[in-house]
Amino acid sequence: MGENERAIQDFDKAIEINPQFAEAYLSRGEANRVLEEYERAIQDYNKAIEIDPQWTVIYVGRGNAYSALGEYENAIQDFDKALEIDPENAFAYLNRGSTYLVLEEYERAIQDFDKAIEFDSQHIQRARSYLNRGLAYDYLGQFERAIQDYDKAIEFDPQNALIYFRRGAIYGLLGEYERAIQDFDIAIELDPQDATAYISRGVAYYDLGEFERSIQDCDRAIELTPQDSDAYWYRGRAYYFLEENEQAIQDFNKVIELNPQDSEAYLYRGFAYDSLGKFELSIQDYSKVIELNPHDADAYFNRGLAYGMSGQYERAIQDFDRAIEIDPQNGEAYYGRGLTYQILGKTAEAEADFDKYEELTGKRP
Repeated sequence: MGENERAIQDFDKAIEINPQFAEAYLSRGEANRVLEEYERAIQDYNKAIEIDPQWTVIYVGRGNAYSALGEYENAIQDFDKALEIDPENAFAYLNRGSTYLVLEEYERAIQDFDKAIEFDSQHIQRARSYLNRGLAYDYLGQFERAIQDYDKAIEFDPQNALIYFRRGAIYGLLGEYERAIQDFDIAIELDPQDATAYISRGVAYYDLGEFERSIQDCDRAIELTPQDSDAYWYRGRAYYFLEENEQAIQDFNKVIELNPQDSEAYLYRGFAYDSLGKFELSIQDYSKVIELNPHDADAYFNRGLAYGMSGQYERAIQDFDRAIEIDPQNGEAYYGRGLTYQILGKTAEAEADFDKYEELTGKRP
């Protein structure tokens, strides 16, 4: 029996002795909430409110239980009630803001986190308030503000791996890969079992062209979560750029097994098959991409190249036509079609396409 179960037994006895003991109902509700017995917790909070309807902490606790059950409107009503009783209750602002965050009402969430920080004079929940406000700014794409909040959150809670992870993710989005890696290093040091941190660091190494390191991180992520398609996806791409195409194909196979609708995996597996000269297989993959996304100009272009490499020139031209129709600024498609016309002896058509290629790219074939 754990600590919370033993505590519940003690609260049961206290309530048996004094059925009007509001604090015992509140405390039993808190213990049930920690044990994820949310319905039981709500029953206890209800009884506590019946006895003492002006006690803000009960409404905050019940609001958190409702939020855990996904009953967000009920949760917000409870946080509203807590703030009606105590307009400077930092915990109520923090938890209502967290609920708005889940509901993707980011501006409202930020307003509540502002208040939570303002009224948290003892700095009890400052780290969480700054972290959550940072998340709201993050989701709004206001990355500089998000970083500032993550910086403050780290000041109050330097052992929180999530804060470093989120800040690192932003640095990655901003192209500051070295900084991203530094944050992912710390996140992994604090939580070595977080596969997502390994994947994210692997992506940063990939973006820096450090493909071997990227593969190492993806290897570790796969050890931790063998069914995570992202790890196979990024490892496959790293293998592809290292020209280890057979291993890349194995990883793309796994991505497709886990997510058969992933058009990017088919596209990159097609690239790998092309590199191995297996054009029939690459054509099948590009055709699958087109089936999943009929307006993917790159898929038509690459299938056109594969048709050309396998001597199916008319089909190649049809695909280059379609790629150009979808993306008239695709200079490479004009170049590919021009080469195909040249092979077929259609000099005028080839020259017209080469001229268009030069117009779009500034380069002469």
